[in-house]
Amino acid sequence: MRFIAFSDFHGMEYKYEHAKTTVNEIIQTKKIDFIIICGDLTTRGGPNAAQSLLKVANFPVDTYFVFGNMDYFERIDQDLENAINIHLNPVKINGYDMLGIGGDTRDIKKDITAVREIIKTLKSKILILVSHVAPHMHCDLAYNDRHIGSKPLTDLIKNIQKNKKILVCCGHVHEQWTCNAKLGNAEIWNVGPNGILFEIIDSNITAQIL
Repeated sequence: MRFIAFSDFHGMEYKYEHAKTTVNEIIQTKKIDFIIICGDLTTRGGPNAAQSLLKVANFPVDTYFVFGNMDYFERIDQDLENAINIHLNPVKINGYDMLGIGGDTRDIKKDITAVREIIKTLKSKILILVSHVAPHMHCDLAYNDRHIGSKPLTDLIKNIQKNKKILVCCGHVHEQWTCNAKLGNAEIWNVGPNGILFEIIDSNITAQIL
C-alpha cells in the first residue's frame, strides 16, 4: 500500500498546484492508493474554501484529512465534497486501520478518550494515526525553542504502541517539516506541504521525503 501525506497548505494555491504535480509524477510509475492531508488546508477558511482549493489539486485518488487549528469549519468532523474527514472516524484500507484526531491541542485533550476507545476496537497490526498537532517532544520544536505538541497524544501513543505498530502523520510546526522521530514502536513524521511518500508492506513502513 502506498500513500502520500501532506500538511499545512494554508490556503495557498501554489502549494496545492505543487502537490498536484508531485502526485501526478509519482503515479506515472507507482500506484498511489490515497492521499492524506494533516490539517491546515486553509488559513481561517471554511469548507467552501477548502473544497475549492482541493479542486485545484484535483487528486486522482481518495483524499482523507483532519481539521487543523487554522481551518475554521462549523464542526471539527465536517466532511467535504471532495475529501473524507477522518476525525474520530476510522477507516480500513487494504487491511490497515487509519484514524484521525484533528484540531489544536485543546481539541486533542477533549477528544483523546474517544480516540483511545476507538483504537481498542481496531484489529490490524499497523495503525495510521493522523493528527494535525505533533505529539509533545516529537517533531514539535517551534521557533522559540518550545515544544508545542500535545502531551495527551504522546501518552496515548506510548500506551498503544505496546500492542501494535503505529505510523503517526502530523504537521502544524513548520520548523519541523520532514522531521522523523521514534516513540517506542511508533514512527512519527511531521510531513509538511511537499509531502512524504509512504509504503507499507506487511509490517514494514518505508518513507520518502518528496
